[in-house]
Amino acid sequence: MIHCILGLGSNDGDREAHLRHALSFLDEISAAAYYSSPYESPALSGQTIVNKPHYLNSVAAIDFDGDLDTLRAMLKACEVMEGRTAQARADGKVPLDIDVVIADGEILRPADFKRYFFRQGYEELLSTLGHIPALRAKV
Repeated sequence: MIHCILGLGSNDGDREAHLRHALSFLDEISAAAYYSSPYESPALSGQTIVNKPHYLNSVAAIDFDGDLDTLRAMLKACEVMEGRTAQARADGKVPLDIDVVIADGEILRPADFKRYFFRQGYEELLSTLGHIPALRAKV
């Protein structure tokens, strides 16, 4: 069993529907799952805000009964089911993006961990579920 904190975002099409589908998918594959409220954030290119559609984001904390590689493959499959393609990404259109930011307390994506698009949802989860040790990152 691995405990993961995921960052989710969508800036293309029906953003709310993409996130709803992703959260339903996470419910199906997780032993336990908790989610932040959805919130908007501007699109970034590196450190710069760019003139592209804003993202609708959420953060999820899940317990997954498998290994990290299997989880990542399943998350990528979910992204593809929602319309994620290399061309869409090149065009700045992201129907769905799901990244494992923290796994078993280890920060796997330090840049994402520091950014608003992750921090807002993560802080919300910590404020409501902070008693769960698996939510805490080892910094």
